[in-house]
Amino acid sequence: MRTLDTFDAGIIGAGPAGIAAAVQLARHGVRAVVFERESTGGLLRTAWRVENFPGFPGGISGPALAAVLDEQLRASGALLVRAEVASLDREEEFLIVRTDGRGVRCRAVIVASGTRPRGVTDPDIAPDAMDRVFREVDELRGVRGGHVAVIGGGDAAFDYAMSLSEKNDVTVLVRGNSTRCLPILATRARSRKRVTVRMLTRITAVAKGSGGRLRLTSLSEGGDGGSVRADLDADYLVLAVGREPDDGFLSEELRRDAPTLGERRELLFAGDVVNGIFRQASIAAGQGTHAAMKVAAMLRENVGAGVGSEETGVADSQGESR
Repeated sequence: MRTLDTFDAGIIGAGPAGIAAAVQLARHGVRAVVFERESTGGLLRTAWRVENFPGFPGGISGPALAAVLDEQLRASGALLVRAEVASLDREEEFLIVRTDGRGVRCRAVIVASGTRPRGVTDPDIAPDAMDRVFREVDELRGVRGGHVAVIGGGDAAFDYAMSLSEKNDVTVLVRGNSTRCLPILATRARSRKRVTVRMLTRITAVAKGSGGRLRLTSLSEGGDGGSVRADLDADYLVLAVGREPDDGFLSEELRRDAPTLGERRELLFAGDVVNGIFRQASIAAGQGTHAAMKVAAMLRENVGAGVGSEETGVADSQGESR
């Protein structure tokens, strides 16, 4: 791809929202460029099971659904660029997407970049233990016969437990006296023989123990209301303690205008990057389709002004509505 090539539409992120946007733009005759630093599918790659995505009445594993969406993205004809977006800024009538020294001019951009793990300072993790501490579970897919500790009490923590317990023993460490996940997830996890859930347990320190395993120091609430210190050994530790929007590439100007970004026709947001607690693949896909239709309508309006020629990749047609 040449530096500062021009596209009518750019999409940042190839999760459910980004893929749905690319597919819908293709139906309008708009060939988009999609930027994705990792594998396509977003958090679906780590999901144990997806049961509320239309078309799969019996549910489908996250990786399997990600593979289906990846196939659909490739069939759309969108240009997929495997690179991390370093910045998104405005330059006259264009939005400039920059990766590793390259720049692409886009008349419209859909930000579907999802979320990243939230930074944490607790527990205190020794530097030599960091190679066995993870914020995502992709790298643990091939692990079997081990013991994995998961810190967290939300959907992600219990979903990770279900995935990892197919081949390993898993201990979920919940700091509070109740979980924050869907009741069905907690029930399923507790029914698995290889999953143990420990409530009112706060991990204060993580260090390398004997044999290279992790030694987790925990404080648990005792019967007299005091705290009981205990040690837990594990092969790996997963921190599932929250996520935040992955939007660090936005320029200061665009970030300053963040409250009104959704009203700008040339810059739209879709999916987990703006959904807060409503992070669902089905919601993200619908938002991606909606954003793409808005972009296509904007480009059609500007055909008379020289936008939307064959050179830039958008057809001068209404396209199908369904």
